[in-house]
Parts: sequence; structure tokens; C-alpha cells
Amino acid sequence: MQSVGFTQEQSKALVRIIAGLQSAHLATRADLVETREALRGEMASLELRLSEKMSAPFTKVIVWMVGTAIASVTLMATIGQLLK
Repeated sequence: MQSVGFTQEQSKALVRIIAGLQSAHLATRADLVETREALRGEMASLELRLSEKMSAPFTKVIVWMVGTAIASVTLMATIGQLLK
């Protein structure tokens, strides 16, 4: 840096500033573990909410299918009795 006009003190100050900025944005292993655990917890919560929201419509479909099956069997039995 001295070849482009910086003094030695200016060069050292600039290096300290850049090193400080870089180290302020680096993640440690502990940071990564903490983030991973937080994401796992959030994903579990989302999975639970999603399964709760999906179970209500699924139950309604099952009820309609059973009702339709009972009505179909009853209708076929009635038609069978009428045709005898």
C-alpha cells in the first residue's frame, strides 16, 4: 500500500478496520448450531400446524365418502327389492 501513497500507519489502520469488519460478520460453530436448532423447532411447529389444518378437510371427505357408500348400498338394496 505504501507504493500507492499510504503511510505505514495508514496501511495498518486500514488492515485493522477491514479485519474488524470481516470478523464481525463471521458465524461461529455455536452460531450455526443455535440457528439449526431454531430452524428445527420452527419446522416442527409448522409441520404440526399444517397437519392440524389438513386433518379437518380430510375428516370431512371421509364422512362424505362413508355417507355416499351407505346411500349407494341402501339404494341398490331398494332397487333389488323392487325388481323381485
